Amino acid sequence: MKRTLQLLALAGAPAVLAGCAGYNTTMFMTKSNAGLDFDAKPPTLEINVSRKEAVIAPSFEGAQTPPVMASFKPKAGAGGGFSSFFFGVDQTFAGGDAAVAMSELYDKGTATDKNLYESALHLSKAPEYKNWFQSVPGPGKTRPFIFGTDTSLGLKVAWSGAGGQIPDTVKIGFNRKEFAWAPLSVTSPKTDAQGKPAGTAVDIKMPAFLATIESKQDIGTNSTNGIKVQALQYFATGDSAVYLAMQQDVRAAMLERMDPNASKRKAEFMEASSREGRTAVIRNIQGLYSGLQLQTADTAAQAFVGKLDKEGAKILSSAIPVVTPLKHYQFVGNTLTVKNNSLDDGSPNDFSKVIRLWSNLENSAFSASAAVAANTPANKILFQPPAPPNAPAPAAPAIGPNDEAELVDQAPKLQKEFDALDKALRTDDVLIAAAQYYAGTVMPH
Repeated sequence: MKRTLQLLALAGAPAVLAGCAGYNTTMFMTKSNAGLDFDAKPPTLEINVSRKEAVIAPSFEGAQTPPVMASFKPKAGAGGGFSSFFFGVDQTFAGGDAAVAMSELYDKGTATDKNLYESALHLSKAPEYKNWFQSVPGPGKTRPFIFGTDTSLGLKVAWSGAGGQIPDTVKIGFNRKEFAWAPLSVTSPKTDAQGKPAGTAVDIKMPAFLATIESKQDIGTNSTNGIKVQALQYFATGDSAVYLAMQQDVRAAMLERMDPNASKRKAEFMEASSREGRTAVIRNIQGLYSGLQLQTADTAAQAFVGKLDKEGAKILSSAIPVVTPLKHYQFVGNTLTVKNNSLDDGSPNDFSKVIRLWSNLENSAFSASAAVAANTPANKILFQPPAPPNAPAPAAPAIGPNDEAELVDQAPKLQKEFDALDKALRTDDVLIAAAQYYAGTVMPH
């Protein structure tokens, strides 16, 4: 706990002035070890998987406390000797609105509205304290917020000089400390039209913070004795922490659970959420294009619209070898509907057509695969062909062997076309420049 004690020592001066943990601040800390941890001050020797967690926070009326959350998932090392100390660890550490977002969304896809994840505690009246040092500050008051992590992956040896040639600290494997000293703040009671208190209700809240890490150590076999260390970390406070917590990839570290289906569960989550993420990107780029079109008085915005239309025509004609015949599938409920070729709608080769094709390919590849997977003897999926012009749609028969063979053939082709178009759009210089202009100039802040 030496580093934690050092952090507490640094925090001591402002803490004495600002109050005590458990009254107007929340102290939250964890310490994780997966491997060897030797420390001379204080004397520590661990060769195991260990975890310490602590929180000191106030409890208000109705047993309400400022929300915090943490998760820890070690993955056992392999091999013998030095390599046996190497582990992979997934870990999350969050508080405030970020903790609420992490917990509520859990295995859901990426979210977009951060206002849905509110951590404020609603009290019928302001809390009462024995002295000023313990009180929760209101509007106009500032307080320090301390948040930090210390991570070691691999081998770490440190000397202070007091022990001569003998090191004070030796760590092998994964070691991590996380610490947050978060102040609370209270709103003033609401006022009426005359500026007088309209009740005694107040809200109490603490800052949002988030730290995650996904680490992996690959140990070589007898033929390859190398050790490859990979790690991905996120560290954020305030709105940045909340927005990160809303991303499915960030929450993937929390989803790794200690159960037999953890790997399968995470794979399914990542596949489903990645599709939701792709759909969100499609919507965002459609909004970008429409937003630029609406800025009729902005010559730069209109110039970008023209450039995007030309870029769309170029992408369609050269970058994407469209599947022939391209079919647009839509799987809803128990019916797979086949729609007419989306390129035969008579529209010009503008950028909106690229977006429609992009969306149709993504949806068609998913629908074709999903319909085949759902079609069983006990649950026959209906196959609705496209309706002739000016005529009602024919009755939808069950998917037959020939239909299923066609879907099995078309699904990977559609996915290949989507991937190609997706890559072309995400790396297109004109689109990137248009997005930067839109975000920095046109889009309201």
